[in-house]
Amino acid sequence: MKKITKITIVISILLVSILCFVRWYNGPSRGVEIFEDEIFERDYHELVKMVEFLDSLEDVEDVHIDSTDGTMLVHYIDDRIVKDVVISDEDVLSTVSALMKKGYFNITKHGGTIYFDRWKNLFGCFKGFAFSADGSGELDIQFLIGRMELDKTDWYYYISDYEKWRVMN
Repeated sequence: MKKITKITIVISILLVSILCFVRWYNGPSRGVEIFEDEIFERDYHELVKMVEFLDSLEDVEDVHIDSTDGTMLVHYIDDRIVKDVVISDEDVLSTVSALMKKGYFNITKHGGTIYFDRWKNLFGCFKGFAFSADGSGELDIQFLIGRMELDKTDWYYYISDYEKWRVMN
């Protein structure tokens, strides 16, 4: 009887571990996505400030911000790439710092899309919020596998995952 109980406990622990791993690997559930709507509403004004700043940059094709050190990586239209372009606007620096403290780790402008990476897992799945700057609704995000329209015009929740994208394409 004791042997059956030990086997049952081991199998139960194994099944729970597998279930937890699968849920973690697949990322947030729908319940968490509802929470993401709340996060989007909470951070909306800061996200809009960053969109306005990135849209105001002239002669810029791509921008990437991944720290609060006051610099960004910029790819100019003339094909120059400059690693440490200084953000001189204190209000923008404050907004970047606030967003990074709230869990955002990449702010990127690519083509007609400005996106904010907020969640990731070890397997290359990124999730966050994106703005379609050209109003087309098309998101220019590498390995995009899903998007959900949000309540604000031209705003989306997105999922980017190389492995799933590779299998789908």
